[in-house]
Amino acid sequence: MSKEWLEELKIGDKVIVSKRNGEYVREIERFTKTQIVLKRTSDRFNRTSGRLVGGDAWSMSSLCEGTEEKIQKITIKRRRNNLVNYILHRDYTEVSLENLEKIEKILDNK
Repeated sequence: MSKEWLEELKIGDKVIVSKRNGEYVREIERFTKTQIVLKRTSDRFNRTSGRLVGGDAWSMSSLCEGTEEKIQKITIKRRRNNLVNYILHRDYTEVSLENLEKIEKILDNK
């Protein structure tokens, strides 16, 4: 796979970090001579290969081009997962029966 897009990256660009447990959208904070440093993570990536610096086979991560389509897809997936998790772990003891029935009706209409 071509890595030419890595050469065109600028500070503030969004990239996709592909890890064993999923994909994440991150923003480029800065560059060193040989590395790409991202915001909100301590991970650093090789500037020419896009591979995680210091990673082993278990933590193998790499950068992928952050196209608008991919970023939107990942953002929607993460938002959906967060909402499902939020709904699953709510305390419904104080929710009225009427509202619980509304929730049931919404969920039944999948």
